[in-house]
Amino acid sequence: MDNRISVKKAATQNSGENSYVKYDYSFELKINNDMICQRYFNINKYNPVCTKSINFKECFDSICDIIKRDLESKTRVYLYNVCCSFASQEKLAERQKMGVNKSEIYSPLHDEFSKDHVNTDVNNITFSFLYKDEVVMTSQWDGNAYPQFIRKNIDIVNNQWIQVSPTQRIYFNNCDEDKLKYEHTIKKKIFSGRKDLIPQIITMFREVCSMENSEYQFYY
Repeated sequence: MDNRISVKKAATQNSGENSYVKYDYSFELKINNDMICQRYFNINKYNPVCTKSINFKECFDSICDIIKRDLESKTRVYLYNVCCSFASQEKLAERQKMGVNKSEIYSPLHDEFSKDHVNTDVNNITFSFLYKDEVVMTSQWDGNAYPQFIRKNIDIVNNQWIQVSPTQRIYFNNCDEDKLKYEHTIKKKIFSGRKDLIPQIITMFREVCSMENSEYQFYY
């Protein structure tokens, strides 16, 4: 999961040093109380009336839909590869010949559908827009609609590499998939080729929050 915070590097007045300051605007993505992603960003010509408009609500809902579609797409890829892998005895035999332990091959499927993990916990996903760390608008949906593997690996940055140790990364574009652990193989299939959603989300917020008054529609 991605817990990095974007900050602006600014020059400190009357000192030749640099300091770090947070922007006023940010968004957060959480599952339950766990932070998945948080980003601070600037909005030039911010219009304070924006958050009271229909335009902002529609923009906010569209961003939530983008995140949901990303998770749904990853779910389809995950289920397709898991189901096909376990349904094919040939693929199972091939992986065993490569020296992969049988328990490792089956463990993701066992973990996913074990009675201990099926609908026993509340898994709410929450997306929020904040101004000076105060929530302006928030949306929440049921995370149990996604498989456990997807919930545990939510990443809207969609990094094209896997961190296998504190000092080692496996990059999708030059790795040998046959030598990957099963979990890393599935992650590669899920994340490979996907774009970072952060720039799109920030751009959408910037555009809707800097419109002229006459461009907004309001609830009456």
